[in-house]
Amino acid sequence: MAEPWLHVLLVTGPFQVRGSSANTLRLAEGLAAHKIEMTIVSPNADCVAPCRRERLALHVYPRLNFPVWGRVVRQSIVDDMAGSPPNLIHVQSWGMQRLGAWLARRLGRPYVLGVHGYPPANSRLYFNRQWGRRIIAVSQSAKSELVSRTGLPTEFVSVIHAGVDGASGTSTP
Repeated sequence: MAEPWLHVLLVTGPFQVRGSSANTLRLAEGLAAHKIEMTIVSPNADCVAPCRRERLALHVYPRLNFPVWGRVVRQSIVDDMAGSPPNLIHVQSWGMQRLGAWLARRLGRPYVLGVHGYPPANSRLYFNRQWGRRIIAVSQSAKSELVSRTGLPTEFVSVIHAGVDGASGTSTP
């Protein structure tokens, strides 16, 4: 087996039986198929099938979303990654953007933010331009809304359309 040439850290919220969680799992499996090492960090993965969890480097950090405990848990992620930090951090959702930016800063690694829809109402986007390289939106409409609400330059936001992988036959965790 060839050595991976890239290590990507996927930072995601709790897995749920829905589109964004399925996209994260498909992305992780696709990266592995292309000899890209990946690690997934999540506060909960109970709904991911055990056989799928075994194939993926999925690390569950309970209490990651808790205000006080979260600080301790975040530091343990940095400690766990310190010996072999990822080359890139891919934040999978709005809800994990602050954690992803914090990890990027602490590990000294760039990150990208993938968004699967429109920015939540009354939300603030904390996009650290020192470590943040790109925001990936699922549609031109989502990109336009994001740019108009945040004032980010359009070149920071790319569109990659989400789709269903017809070959896999599954779309749920």
